[in-house]
Amino acid sequence: MKITVKNSLPKRAKSDMLICLISKRDLNIFKKGARRKHALKFLDAVSQKIIRDKCIRLKYDASDLSVMSAELPPPSLLREIVLVGTGESKKGFDGIEIFRKAGGKAYSIAQLAKAKKAVVFPLALDDIASEKFQALIEGLELAEYSFDTFKSKKTRKSHPLSVTVIGKDELPTNLIQRSKANVTATTLARDLINMPSNKCTPSFLVREARKIAASQRLSINVYSKGALKRMGAGALLGVAQASA
Repeated sequence: MKITVKNSLPKRAKSDMLICLISKRDLNIFKKGARRKHALKFLDAVSQKIIRDKCIRLKYDASDLSVMSAELPPPSLLREIVLVGTGESKKGFDGIEIFRKAGGKAYSIAQLAKAKKAVVFPLALDDIASEKFQALIEGLELAEYSFDTFKSKKTRKSHPLSVTVIGKDELPTNLIQRSKANVTATTLARDLINMPSNKCTPSFLVREARKIAASQRLSINVYSKGALKRMGAGALLGVAQASA
């Protein structure tokens, strides 16, 4: 999956779908007379009315990870718009985690629709910290994860997808690099957790740790069985023996 971050929506955006992350407070943009400062501003009046009327008819409340979609008629350049709820505004870890989950939800929606191009846009840009944008990108990338190393029949590959995430002007320039580093680390952790204990042995973990240390020019200390005994690390030795 290719992910691109831009700080504005193209005036003539060509995409299969627009996926908007919307909080309960953001629902005010659908009220008559509301100022169009959000992702919907580039849609024609007919498309805006379709979305607004459907939200009202279905009593869409933007609760956590709730979904509402609407197909848009020509001449709209978008085939479909999808709203993914982020619920009430949250602070701290919960506020970041809901964006990571919403990123995963957006990926699943695009895959189900077999979309080739999708735009992901948090509606209230000014209220969203860069950490939430990073979590959104991580959620998109981690949703691709699968573990089929030991399967005779490999997991079917996902549908090719290009995603453009719309962010603020002041987003850190290394945002994607930081998210990729977190995704790489999380993927490795998931792989190690999913491996059977007769494969993921202490010796295997040492080899993997040494590879990582060498690639990043880090120093590493490996304690032998005798050293662990002298340290009194009986519990650790017991777990290691069970997987040896």
